[in-house]
Amino acid sequence: GVYAWRKENGVYVKAGRENHWTTLVAYDDDYPIIWDSYDERLKKLSKDYEFSFAMRYELTKGKRELLSMFELLMQFGLLSFFAEWWKKFSEVPEEIVVEIPKPIPDKTRLLDKMCQAIKEYEGWKNDEKTENNNKI
Repeated sequence: GVYAWRKENGVYVKAGRENHWTTLVAYDDDYPIIWDSYDERLKKLSKDYEFSFAMRYELTKGKRELLSMFELLMQFGLLSFFAEWWKKFSEVPEEIVVEIPKPIPDKTRLLDKMCQAIKEYEGWKNDEKTENNNKI
């Protein structure tokens, strides 16, 4: 992958993250030469152009069979791994232990007592306003 496209002094330079696929086809005096699908198909990159990743494709002559998922798992030795995983995943424990949390004290009663004490202090009678507390 390369950064597309910034040209300085006749060569393309890396001015950001890779954002375009190309094909490296040669070197010319330590300048990487790439083939691109855009205009000016062969491009010369700067000598210090840093490639951070590459992909390789290989074409071979002949037919290749498509494998099923089962065959792929067998080929790479993953069938036994998934079989063991499934066995552990699907096991039902013989004994289930459930811890019952301790009850949380009812704090609403304490809050009600505090509210009642405030009402009495402020002169409330039968939950109605008095002259001492006429702003609600």
